[in-house]
Amino acid sequence: MGNLILNLKNMVVLFAGTMLLIACSNDRGYVVEGNVAGLEDSSAVYMYNWVDPSAPVIDTAFVKDGEFRFEGSVTYPLYVRLLIDATPSVTSMRDKKRHSVEFFLENGSINIEASSVDALPRYPSGMKGEGSVVVKGSDNQKLYDSYKRSVANLREQSRELNRQYMDEYHVPALEGVFNTVKGVEIASKLHEIKLKTRKTAMDFIDSNPKTPASALVAYYLMVDNDVELTPDQIDTVFENAAGAVVGSFVDKNSDDPLLFALSELSAQKKAIAYGVDYIDMNLHDRDGKSVRLSDFVVEGKYNFIEFWASWCGPCRGEIPHLRHIYHEFGEQINIVSVSMDESLEEWHKAMDEEGMVWTQLVDNNGFAGEVTAKYHVYGIPYSVMIDPNGKLVMGGLRGAHLDAALERIR
Repeated sequence: MGNLILNLKNMVVLFAGTMLLIACSNDRGYVVEGNVAGLEDSSAVYMYNWVDPSAPVIDTAFVKDGEFRFEGSVTYPLYVRLLIDATPSVTSMRDKKRHSVEFFLENGSINIEASSVDALPRYPSGMKGEGSVVVKGSDNQKLYDSYKRSVANLREQSRELNRQYMDEYHVPALEGVFNTVKGVEIASKLHEIKLKTRKTAMDFIDSNPKTPASALVAYYLMVDNDVELTPDQIDTVFENAAGAVVGSFVDKNSDDPLLFALSELSAQKKAIAYGVDYIDMNLHDRDGKSVRLSDFVVEGKYNFIEFWASWCGPCRGEIPHLRHIYHEFGEQINIVSVSMDESLEEWHKAMDEEGMVWTQLVDNNGFAGEVTAKYHVYGIPYSVMIDPNGKLVMGGLRGAHLDAALERIR
């Protein structure tokens, strides 16, 4: 009888131990192990939430013999950026050598292998040297990598065309030489590649619904499309990626931050989507008089609205081309420049220096004003095109891309 009781106790202990192992294996978190050849000892590796870099650092690790390690757990796959300070002895931020790597963090074992420090993208430029970087162990990263391979050739074509555009159109244009025919040719090719890339992205999202990888592809798709998707297309992309409707992720703290960011971005894009009515707003004219944008939008004509500021170098770089457009095509298109200068004195000075004789308006509240609130302009120069019926039909047009757009609408 005693042996029977003892055996029963042993069975209970064995059963309890087995259940504990199962529970531990089900609830285990992540282990991220990195191996980067050439990294100095004591180099710091910071883990950030990619979609919200202003949030507190998730974790910090330090390099030893080219290796680093993170341990923790996540409730859902999280897209993260590892920011690596490869020069720990350098105190000046300007002189530091920093690199980054981005991947989906999820529970399980994840390995990051880089053949050298320089194989990692430089931060913040994204430039990288020769070598390989491989992330293994994340199912969503594997899925996202398959998407990147599907558009790799298109991206390479785009990079090459952009280099050609800089050399053959943009740089000469800064000197007042407009190689318009060549610029339009290159811009048109870039537009076609963008359409192919967009279709590839939408097909991927449709084929891999409700996955974090699709949510990330959808996020990039929204960012990269300026007044090009219709409201229905935006809804479809978001619903396929998230399995929900736009605006459903309302709690920034409790929901997946990537889906929350995608929901917010989708709602912004719907407000300025292809085919919606342009948004009116309060502005001021050269004389300081309070006016409305609608006072200067010409019905029955295409209207090009350019957002800029006197302190913005790239904005000033676009003005010679706008002068060229105004003098060559002023009868076909109405140009309205809307400055985001908070200093009216600097605004007037820039207008005089640049010879901006077309309609000039200002939102002197800068990025805290109606331009940002209504058109979600967070970087300049930026532009929108309004068609003769008052609908938004294009956005983000600069240089020869504007010339190419004018050819399409003539």
